[in-house]
Amino acid sequence: MTGYINRQNENLLDNIIDRIEYFKGFISKIEEKLKNDSFINKAPESIIKREKQKLEDSKSQLLLLQEKMRTITNE
Repeated sequence: MTGYINRQNENLLDNIIDRIEYFKGFISKIEEKLKNDSFINKAPESIIKREKQKLEDSKSQLLLLQEKMRTITNE
Protein backbone atom coordinates (compact mmCIF):
# COMPACT_ATOMS: atom_id res chain seq x y z
CA MET A 1 0.00 0.00 0.00
CA THR A 2 2.87 2.39 0.73
CA GLY A 3 4.13 2.13 -2.87
CA TYR A 4 0.69 3.12 -4.12
CA ILE A 5 0.54 6.13 -1.83
CA ASN A 6 4.03 7.21 -2.85
CA ARG A 7 3.12 6.86 -6.53
CA GLN A 8 -0.05 8.81 -5.88
CA ASN A 9 1.99 11.56 -4.20
CA GLU A 10 4.48 11.47 -7.06
CA ASN A 11 1.70 12.00 -9.60
CA LEU A 12 0.23 14.76 -7.48
CA LEU A 13 3.64 16.38 -7.11
CA ASP A 14 4.18 16.26 -10.89
CA ASN A 15 0.83 17.97 -11.38
CA ILE A 16 1.63 20.62 -8.79
CA ILE A 17 5.03 21.30 -10.37
CA ASP A 18 3.37 21.74 -13.78
CA ARG A 19 0.85 24.17 -12.31
CA ILE A 20 3.60 26.09 -10.48
CA GLU A 21 5.49 26.51 -13.76
CA TYR A 22 2.29 27.63 -15.49
CA PHE A 23 1.55 30.27 -12.85
CA LYS A 24 5.15 31.52 -12.86
CA GLY A 25 4.92 32.11 -16.61
CA PHE A 26 1.45 33.63 -16.35
CA ILE A 27 2.57 36.00 -13.57
CA SER A 28 5.60 37.02 -15.60
CA LYS A 29 3.43 37.88 -18.62
CA ILE A 30 1.03 39.97 -16.55
CA GLU A 31 3.89 41.79 -14.81
CA GLU A 32 5.44 42.62 -18.19
CA LYS A 33 2.10 43.90 -19.45
CA LEU A 34 1.68 46.11 -16.38
CA LYS A 35 5.22 47.50 -16.82
CA ASN A 36 4.45 48.44 -20.43
CA ASP A 37 3.83 52.20 -20.52
CA SER A 38 1.96 51.92 -23.81
CA PHE A 39 -0.48 49.43 -22.30
CA ILE A 40 -0.94 51.50 -19.15
CA ASN A 41 -1.51 54.70 -21.11
CA LYS A 42 -3.96 53.21 -23.63
CA ALA A 43 -5.91 50.61 -21.67
CA PRO A 44 -9.10 51.57 -19.86
CA GLU A 45 -8.78 51.63 -16.08
CA SER A 46 -11.15 48.66 -15.82
CA ILE A 47 -8.76 46.52 -17.89
CA ILE A 48 -5.77 47.59 -15.81
CA LYS A 49 -7.67 46.76 -12.61
CA ARG A 50 -8.63 43.37 -14.01
CA GLU A 51 -4.99 42.61 -14.90
CA LYS A 52 -3.86 43.65 -11.42
CA GLN A 53 -6.51 41.39 -9.90
CA LYS A 54 -5.42 38.48 -12.10
CA LEU A 55 -1.86 39.09 -10.94
CA GLU A 56 -2.82 39.01 -7.26
CA ASP A 57 -5.02 35.93 -7.73
CA SER A 58 -2.24 34.14 -9.59
CA LYS A 59 0.31 34.98 -6.91
CA SER A 60 -2.06 33.59 -4.27
CA GLN A 61 -2.53 30.39 -6.27
CA LEU A 62 1.24 30.08 -6.68
CA LEU A 63 1.79 30.39 -2.94
CA LEU A 64 -0.86 27.74 -2.24
CA LEU A 65 0.71 25.36 -4.74
CA GLN A 66 4.18 25.92 -3.31
CA GLU A 67 2.86 25.18 0.18
CA LYS A 68 1.17 22.00 -1.08
CA MET A 69 4.44 20.94 -2.65
CA ARG A 70 6.30 21.51 0.62
CA THR A 71 3.68 19.48 2.48
CA ILE A 72 3.92 16.55 0.07
CA THR A 73 7.71 16.50 -0.04
CA ASN A 74 7.95 16.57 3.77
CA GLU A 75 5.69 13.52 4.27
